Amino acid sequence: DTAGIPTECASPVLKGRIPTENAHVVDQLLNAGAISLGKLNMHEFASGGTSINHYTGSPRNPWAPDHIAGGSSGGSSTAVVAGIAYATLGTDAAGSVRIPASICGHVGLKQTHGLVSNRGSVFNTWSGDHVGPHTKTVADAELMLSIMAVHDPRDSTSVDHPLGPMRVRQDLAGIRVGIPENYFFEDVDAEVEAATRETVARMAAAGATLVPFSLKHVDLMLASRMLTASDAFVYHAKLLEERGDQYADQ
Repeated sequence: DTAGIPTECASPVLKGRIPTENAHVVDQLLNAGAISLGKLNMHEFASGGTSINHYTGSPRNPWAPDHIAGGSSGGSSTAVVAGIAYATLGTDAAGSVRIPASICGHVGLKQTHGLVSNRGSVFNTWSGDHVGPHTKTVADAELMLSIMAVHDPRDSTSVDHPLGPMRVRQDLAGIRVGIPENYFFEDVDAEVEAATRETVARMAAAGATLVPFSLKHVDLMLASRMLTASDAFVYHAKLLEERGDQYADQ
């Protein structure tokens, strides 16, 4: 939410919605000296991984304009990679920051739930949403997070846990990195797997101790999507009843 500026979630369902106050993270960034350049395009209601949008138009991949930018915060990724903005925001429950960051090639952070206040973000799920930064570098993400991660007594999900300094490491000596051997590598493009394996090898070369493991209870992990869908229905139920025909088919 941005006070006095439309926050419509790229949907005709919320056309003309103008918040009266900023989201907590917006206030934190503005108070720290950030300059807001405007709002960015996205997948309707942050509910998809492509950012293809027939209402607002679709953000283009900055490296290949005929490709998708990923979603749901595709416009946020495009703006960072194209050099339009130093950093941008997105919300991530099931990948909406990480997916476009992966596709466009920059840093997208989903931090621990509760570290950053969700107050003032139009949510998909209060049990899973994270407001996270899109940046070009890890250092920029650290700066953004240090400003955003402030306890918000008006948000019941916000934890009072000061972030503290994040030490810069020269290598990964003493760091254990868990490598899941199932699920993620069971249905993956060969090129993506090769790039992932190369990154894992680089971590080992930098001194990390690799710990292979098997993800248990994947079925329960996937069932958690029912929780996020239930949360979303609570928000959308009245809108669906009143303006259901204005939602895109997806």
